Amino acid sequence: MLQLFLNICFLHPSCYQLDVPSTTTSSSSYISSFTQDMVDNLLARRTETARSIMLKIIRDVQDKIKVLMFKYIEKGVGERGVSLIATKSIIDSVKTIWLSINADLESAKSSIQELFYLLPLDTVEQVQAMVE
Repeated sequence: MLQLFLNICFLHPSCYQLDVPSTTTSSSSYISSFTQDMVDNLLARRTETARSIMLKIIRDVQDKIKVLMFKYIEKGVGERGVSLIATKSIIDSVKTIWLSINADLESAKSSIQELFYLLPLDTVEQVQAMVE
């Protein structure tokens, strides 16, 4: 999560950058199908498709986190929910964490959408920076 925010801030024009980003191209590094789809779409100037792919992945993460929230509520209540107050405390604690993470992911989605509208993706270096 932190890496996502740092990458978004690094790319966003309003964030302060101390150094020019280094381009590390390692042929031995693993490239996921998601990354390759992003590169292909951005190089072919299909930015809307690339943006949709990124947003879909974040929505998928949100869905997985929601499922995990219920799993951990069930686990916590099963282990320590001996009273109504304890059960409510467990549910509220997990829900608060989920709300915070969900708000962070919503913010990331907004930032990604803004990046696609603000940044020109004319060169291969700009595309690589966006995909990273």
